[in-house]
Amino acid sequence: MKSPPSILLPEGGVSPAALPPQDRLDHSPFARVLTGIKRFSFGIIFPSDEEFPVKHFRLRRSEAVDLPSLLFEIKIDLQDMRSGYRYSDWGLFLEAPWIDDVDLEWTADMVKWLDRGELEEVPARGAPAWPELADQKVVRYLTRYYQPQAWKNSSLGLFSLARESRADFVNRCRDECRERRERDLKKIREVFYHRFLELEQRLIAQADREEPTETWRARRTIRIQDVFNELREHMSRLLLNASQPISQFPPLRLIDEIGADGKARFQALCREFLNKHNEVLTEYEAEASQVEPYYVPLAYSQIEIVSRSVLWK
Repeated sequence: MKSPPSILLPEGGVSPAALPPQDRLDHSPFARVLTGIKRFSFGIIFPSDEEFPVKHFRLRRSEAVDLPSLLFEIKIDLQDMRSGYRYSDWGLFLEAPWIDDVDLEWTADMVKWLDRGELEEVPARGAPAWPELADQKVVRYLTRYYQPQAWKNSSLGLFSLARESRADFVNRCRDECRERRERDLKKIREVFYHRFLELEQRLIAQADREEPTETWRARRTIRIQDVFNELREHMSRLLLNASQPISQFPPLRLIDEIGADGKARFQALCREFLNKHNEVLTEYEAEASQVEPYYVPLAYSQIEIVSRSVLWK
């Protein structure tokens, strides 16, 4: 069975805009006879009996019985101005029950989508007159239930494209956020690079005051510089194109050489930096991932009934 991709067929349906009452075909605001060849309704093309003779079909591997149903071949050219969503498809076959009452509409569970390969043409048989307003009914059915599911990110003002998966759309939202995210991360890195440099200079100045000899002062200064140089190497490597939060820096080989007080201050500054860095990443990831379904509306003018047939089941 063929069904258009991502088509919403809800049990209760999606409430359409209020439609004008339908009484009879020749008095309906949905149909005006403009020529002897075709009938138009708000841009919808309805095939005429002269141009499209009604064919008769049955389902393959089944016996044709005396219960007819309506078979429409539909072409869709969907273009949604709000989202930019575009989708075209043709060769869609829709089976609907034969209802002569003009006031009764089809519900979602009454209509089926069929693949052309399931149909086998049979010789024409006697059938009741084509139901009045059947063409208008199928158009109303499509505008009510044929609603491809797309995705939208309200914060970014983005909508997914036709056949774009949720994961691909979220990645596109990440790309949209990337420039702002990198700008904010750069600001944080610049601030903390300066703070790490200040802490390094304070620890060196402290070593100058506390160490009794020039040799011990030089040794401690070199160890402090080695620790901060190792930190800078880790930061350059870990933060290059970092897109996920970082739990901690790798252990530093010489961290114990800068003294207990220096180690505590150094580790506290590292934690503060990672917290700020990860907050930015988490914030932008949440913004990119904040997507919700968007059901694309189908307008009357985007529907074409290519042919009408009788299906015997």
